[in-house]
Amino acid sequence: MLVGSSALLDLRLLNRGYLREQPIARAASRLLPVMWGSFAVMFITGVLMFMSEATRCYQSTSFRIKMALLVAAGLNALIFHFAAYRKIAKWESSPVAPPSARVAAWLSLALWAAIVVAGRGIAYW
Repeated sequence: MLVGSSALLDLRLLNRGYLREQPIARAASRLLPVMWGSFAVMFITGVLMFMSEATRCYQSTSFRIKMALLVAAGLNALIFHFAAYRKIAKWESSPVAPPSARVAAWLSLALWAAIVVAGRGIAYW
């Protein structure tokens, strides 16, 4: 759910997807609670999974890559929210989001895709 809702918001920032007709603030206000809730579930279940196989996970290169990518995705979201999103009132009505918002959206899409691939890799490497 986190990856899906994040992708929906990123696509809206890029003026793509089925939410492109909605104002960005409205799309964000609907998606952010889902994103936070799914992050909480992901965090709790991730910690429990790690506790069950801590040694194996810690030794996995894919696990380390995934954790680094998760930190990068979190920093990307943090920077977006304190930079571009803070000024949303100025640019929300324009047809194209500012370059900083578009870069954050592309980076988010790429990071989440890499996180999913790295997560799958934990089972194999």
